[in-house]
Amino acid sequence: MEIIQCSLPQRQDYIRQLRQSGTSLYDFPLFFQDQMRTFPVYSVEIGFPCYRLANGRTRTAQLEIIATEDLTSDFFTKDPDSEPALRKQDEILRQMVHDAGLLRTFKKVQQDQPLILENDGYIVNGNRRVCAMRLLLQQDEETYSHFKHVQVIFLPPCNQRDIKELEGRLQVQPDIRADYSWTAEAMLYQDLRKQRWTDEQIADLYQKGISEIRELIAMLEDAEHYLETRGNDGRYSKVIKKEYAFRQLQKKRQKCVNDEPRKQLLTTVAYLMLDDPDTTDGRLYESIPDAHKFLDNIANNLQRDFEEQIESETDNEDDFDILGGTTPDDFTGILGVLNETTNAPKARDVIRDTIEEMRNQERERKDATYCLRQVQQAHTKLQSALSSLDEDAETTGIDDVLRNIEQTVSDIRDWLSNADNQD
Repeated sequence: MEIIQCSLPQRQDYIRQLRQSGTSLYDFPLFFQDQMRTFPVYSVEIGFPCYRLANGRTRTAQLEIIATEDLTSDFFTKDPDSEPALRKQDEILRQMVHDAGLLRTFKKVQQDQPLILENDGYIVNGNRRVCAMRLLLQQDEETYSHFKHVQVIFLPPCNQRDIKELEGRLQVQPDIRADYSWTAEAMLYQDLRKQRWTDEQIADLYQKGISEIRELIAMLEDAEHYLETRGNDGRYSKVIKKEYAFRQLQKKRQKCVNDEPRKQLLTTVAYLMLDDPDTTDGRLYESIPDAHKFLDNIANNLQRDFEEQIESETDNEDDFDILGGTTPDDFTGILGVLNETTNAPKARDVIRDTIEEMRNQERERKDATYCLRQVQQAHTKLQSALSSLDEDAETTGIDDVLRNIEQTVSDIRDWLSNADNQD
């Protein structure tokens, strides 16, 4: 069956005729503009309702299409009746219908609630349902003939705040509608904030906690920054499955209080892990907290492995201790190296290996023989170093490292002496 879409003048004229005809089917109760009201329900052809392009659920998908197909930024907003934009909106909705399994649902049921349309026929609530009905009609006009006409109500002239409040109330009610993706939900809250809604008002409308609203918006801003740094502006599909990773990053960044360099390093390390989550040992959202926990160790190992590049950028020389290392208080050199795309694979290996090593050490520390085994391993490595010495060996810096080792050995002896005295 061919679905014929009505133009805006056609919809406006037909709505006037319907209201004048007195041919409504029944009255439908709806809480709107702060009061319970009843609206007459009419039957219209399936092609009459027009998709609403200003649809919060489809916003991130729209932005992704704009980014991937190099469309103008106002492609979906400059004209609510734009045929090219409505065709793209139909593609988005078809994918959502497929993902939510709505065709299976509508094969078994008939329409049980009217669609809610604006005064000009744009669909406020029911875009995906209309799409599903149209798809079924196109598949089998005879079997699904009951979808040739749909029941609708028309809202009175109102402002966008009224629409947003209505959407909020309808979307928190459990029904067959699929949940928003986390990016679409966060963008909905973000857009309301831009329209001068307070976080308290948003939380009250959507029955959420204020902290939950703020966290989700912060996660979206972080995800958008991540995509921007990777040259993937607007491609939200790349972060939809990484919700928990961004949630963990937000929580750990908050612990870097008044320490912007540490926060920047943690963010950069997490971004590298997000680029290639398969390089992490275990789930990504579990590895990010470990990256925060072992950030000093990661920084030391990155300084060691990228020493020459860091020195060329900072013109500073740092000593490194094979039994401990120093804790950096300025990560400028490391950040400069990590921001070089060509260094990413090696940096990810360092991050992964450090996290794995520190996890193993934590497990081993529970063993009473941990210290002994570490000293034995250090002794073995020093013996190997000694046996490798010959006239071609590079000896620059060895004396400094040996002094650090001697100091560490002295500290261990002091601890053992004190422990014996206490016994």
